[in-house]
Order: sequence, then C-alpha cells, then structure tokens
Amino acid sequence: MTTTNTPSFNGTDKMLKSENDDDLFKSAIDDTAGALVSDECTKENGEEDVEENENNSSMKEVNINNIPEILDDKLNLNEKLSPNILTDESRDQFIEIEVTEANKIGEGMSSYVTYKVETKTNIGLFRKKSMSVHRRFSDFLGLHDKLTEKYLRSGRIIPPAPEKNVFDGDLPKATNTSALSGAGVKRFFNKFGETVNKITYKMDENEPWFDEKTILLENIDIQLRKLHSNVELLVINRKDLAVSTSQFAKAAALLSNCEEHTGLSRALAQLADVEEKLENIHNDQAISDFSILCELLKDYVALIGAVRNTFHERVKSYQHWQHSQIMLKKKRELKDRMEYAKRTDKIEAISQEIIEWEAKVSRCEEEFQKVSKVIKLEFEQFENNRIKEFKTLVTNYLEVLAQHQTQVMKCWQIFLPEAKAIN
Repeated sequence: MTTTNTPSFNGTDKMLKSENDDDLFKSAIDDTAGALVSDECTKENGEEDVEENENNSSMKEVNINNIPEILDDKLNLNEKLSPNILTDESRDQFIEIEVTEANKIGEGMSSYVTYKVETKTNIGLFRKKSMSVHRRFSDFLGLHDKLTEKYLRSGRIIPPAPEKNVFDGDLPKATNTSALSGAGVKRFFNKFGETVNKITYKMDENEPWFDEKTILLENIDIQLRKLHSNVELLVINRKDLAVSTSQFAKAAALLSNCEEHTGLSRALAQLADVEEKLENIHNDQAISDFSILCELLKDYVALIGAVRNTFHERVKSYQHWQHSQIMLKKKRELKDRMEYAKRTDKIEAISQEIIEWEAKVSRCEEEFQKVSKVIKLEFEQFENNRIKEFKTLVTNYLEVLAQHQTQVMKCWQIFLPEAKAIN
C-alpha cells in the first residue's frame, strides 16, 4: 500500500485539519478513518479483536457495512454547525493516521497481508488519544466502496482507494474484488456507459463557475500527467547515472592499481572513492525523486479524477431533474388531450400522476441545488489543501535536493587538494 507523501485527502497517513466543518475531510473522512483504525468504534463489551479466518476476505474487527450509518449522525451534526460559531478548539481538531508494518500472514494461497494502522487524535468522540489496529487491504477497499456508494451522489469528494505495494504482487487476489466476476463485468459496462455519457452530454444551464472549474480540472489533469511522466523519466535517468558512476569508480580503482606513478595512483584511488560516494548520493536522490515527487503526483492524478467524478454526479442529478420535467410536461399534455376528448374516466388518474411528477421535479431540483452547493464547498477546500500541499512538496524537495548537492560539493572539495598534489 502506497503511503508515502500521499495527499491529505487520502486520509491514511497525513494529519487532516479543516477550517470548515461543512467539508467531507473533517466530517466524513476523519470520522471514517477513526472507525477504520479504532477498536473503540468497533468493539462491544470490551471484547478483544477476533482473529480472521483465513478464508474470510475481510477483517472481523470492523463491520464495513455499518460505517456509513455511523457517519450519518456525524455529518448531520456538522451540517448544523455554522463555521462562524465554531470555537478555536473545534477548529484545531485533527486525526493523524499512519499506515505501517505490512505483515504477510500464512503461506501459499491462504496467505494475506495485514497493515498496522496507527491513529492520534484530540477529538472527544474517541475514548483514546492514541490507538492502533491491524487491517487487511480489502478493508480499505471495502470502506472506500461504501463511502463512494453513500456520499458521492451528494457531491462529496471521495479520495481514491489506496494501491497495493509491489511486494504484494505474489498474493492471491481477493474474490470480492476480482475483475472477472459477474459483478465486476457489470460494473465495467456501467462505468463504460457513464464514461460515454460524460463525453457526450452537455448541460443546458447558466452556471459559468462549473464550466470554469471543469476546464481547470481538465488542464490540471493534463499537466499533472505530463509532470508525473517526466518525473518518472527523471528517476530512471538518476538511477542510470548512479550505475554509470559506479562503473566509473570501478574503472578508476583498477587504473590506480596499475599506475606506477605514486601521486597519480593515489589520486585515482581517491577519485574512485569519491565516485562511490557520488553513486550513493545519486541513488538517494533517485529515491527522493520517487517518494517526494513521483508518488504524490500519481496520487494527485487519481485525486483529480475523484473530483471530476463528483462534478459528473452533478450532471447526473441535472439529468434526473430534466427527465422529471419532460415527464411532467408529457403528463400535462396527455391530460389536455383527455380533457379535449372528454375522457373523464382517465383524467383523475392522470391528475394524480401529474401531482406525483410535480413533487418529483421539486425534489430533483432541490437535490441538484444541494449537490451544487456541496461541490462548491468541497472544491474550495480541495483547492486550499492542494495549494498548501504543493507548496510543502516543492519546499521539501528543494531542501533534499540542496542537501544532496551540498554533499556532492563536499566530496569534490575533499578530492581537490589530492588532485593538486600530483607532481
């Protein structure tokens, strides 16, 4: 599972803070993460965690199906609070979550991996300020599916599910996430249909804000993908540089052994030592390029996709509203025809249908307005966090890069007197 430098929206390894209680990241992700990592939210009557049966695909310490219901009360409570009346204490509430210590349990086809999830918080809803549990990867996927099913339609930004790390590649796939299952095939065609709908459907509305943000997201997505691709090339080239530096160091060492001139031989040996140190520095920088830049950019590409999915939910809400209006119009036209034809036996039933469709139009319009409002609040929070995180990202990367360059300079400064001493 990738946990290094993941955006705070992921909710698995960063401190989640919010200055607005109306966004998902304070009310839902924080509480959800707590439900995932806290035995206080899942144990009853002080019972200890039950060890998982090897054939069971999810951990028994937590019932994923109950988590959205647990969140409903928290979300409703937060929606009743106005940001203007929040106390300083409530503004500083946080949950810090870190996923560590991946452990392989068992051997062969029955093996699985658990992850240690450590949590620190100052929220009064939790009876402990610090706690830790072990969860399987399928728990994270299951939680993400439930959150998406429950809150995506309301305009909440649901961060993408975490990915498994490379060392999990030899483990058997979970049966409930198999892409070849019947449910998986059905989900594939549903997503394919939605993708076509995203491309072809145009909303007939006068809301420039959403048009501007949609274009912004498309441009950011394109540029992030280009930057991520270039950083991947940078990591590869940095590793190649380390390999070439190692080969140069070996060649210099061999040359120093066969050189008869004492001063020159000593300088070549010293040069070989310097190149070996430079090899390590290049490898360290390649790791920094990957962990600080590459991984975070990859996560943000996925996160931009999650934000765009939220915008698409608004399109679907608009479609439902428009469909209801069309149906209402047809029912009214049908009633007019029945009245003109003096079909009084049909008019009462049609009138009742008109009342029902009028109510549905009103509900759909209300839902559309509500999801639009929520998306604006979510996007504002997303933008604020994105700017802060990229500022921190660039600062950290430049600091690490400067440190490595300083080490390179020191290596050559140490070698310089030895080179000048050759007579």
